[in-house]
Amino acid sequence: DSAEINLFLTAMLRAAGIEAQPVILSTRDHGKIKANYPFQHFFNNVITLISEPDFSYLTDATDPLIAYNRIPPRCINENGLIINDGEGGWVNLESKFLSLNNKLFSISIDPESLIATVGVTIQSSEYHAYAYKSAYGKNEESVKSGMLENGFSDVSQIRFINYEKNTKPYVLAFKATADLEEVGGKLILSPFFKFPIAENSLVEEERKYPIDLVFAESRSFKSQINIPEGYTIKQLPEGLDMKDELTAIKLNYQIAGKQLIVEGSYSFKKAVFQPEEYAQVKNLLNRVIEKFNQEVIFDPL
Repeated sequence: DSAEINLFLTAMLRAAGIEAQPVILSTRDHGKIKANYPFQHFFNNVITLISEPDFSYLTDATDPLIAYNRIPPRCINENGLIINDGEGGWVNLESKFLSLNNKLFSISIDPESLIATVGVTIQSSEYHAYAYKSAYGKNEESVKSGMLENGFSDVSQIRFINYEKNTKPYVLAFKATADLEEVGGKLILSPFFKFPIAENSLVEEERKYPIDLVFAESRSFKSQINIPEGYTIKQLPEGLDMKDELTAIKLNYQIAGKQLIVEGSYSFKKAVFQPEEYAQVKNLLNRVIEKFNQEVIFDPL
């Protein structure tokens, strides 16, 4: 099991002259540890702490999809207890690295068939990269099935870049088609398709316990849309630019020649938000749902 694997890793590191200690913890699905009285039944997993003079990090040998100096998301759960021959101590398990998720869409519209042809590039890092690798592996059928939920069909030319290189950004790229909506001769398109969140899970007016997002993250979207011949855009949706010490959100529309460029991004600058910060997080999610799902209307000339 994971405890035996990581204890074996700890022993090998020590044999190589590297300072290493096992760390016991509770995985996220097992609940929180009560630090005032950490009884044995609170713990259900083991990872390894490497603590050399020039560097220090937590590691785990059980998952081939994650970098050697990261631990799986299931292990990010407040604090772990260091086990050594002397006095034990606590170590913070929180990730200090921002996970990126960037999506680029290159879109051509065919008004006659009401089909958009889309080139999609998804570049991700850290725990977002881990999530994509875990969800799809290198299985093209899994990608095709997953992308149906995001509004695409006829997914082809799938490429997996840096799948085995866990310390580098992971890229998933493919070609696809998407159906357009037509109302009164006008073409309607959601520039980011069905990728932005559509429903806010934070529904309470107030909250008395922290919001744990597991890791800090930033998501960005960019759509480059070729405006079809015989059509124009009379009115663009409103953009947005807001930021504070906890979150940031930006959305911009620009016409450049015969292209419409739509760029949006939002960030949660830390992983855990306190109850008094609940309103800010809830507000950002509401703004993402409202703004990032806006449709663009192409009017016939």
